[in-house]
Amino acid sequence: MKQAYRVTVKGRVTGVCFRYFTEDYAHSLLGVTGYVRNSGYGEVEVFVQGSVESVNEMLAWLRHGPPSASVDSYYSEKVEEDSALHTFTIKY
Repeated sequence: MKQAYRVTVKGRVTGVCFRYFTEDYAHSLLGVTGYVRNSGYGEVEVFVQGSVESVNEMLAWLRHGPPSASVDSYYSEKVEEDSALHTFTIKY
């Protein structure tokens, strides 16, 4: 069973390598695909899909992010999967 989520993370999440750490963490999880990108001042958007277990691990990690970040708010919504995505990347 697979699932997909779009997540918005706000706080000190830009300028602290949040996207790079997110990509690295996603690659450590089995079968996770999607992307991470800055979507505005102090905000990062993440689209993540994969197995329920892997996606839930990723969602839990995004609630706090890497040590250099400070997550003030976190919003996630379940969305439709995107079959065109085959890896997890940083979008610019």
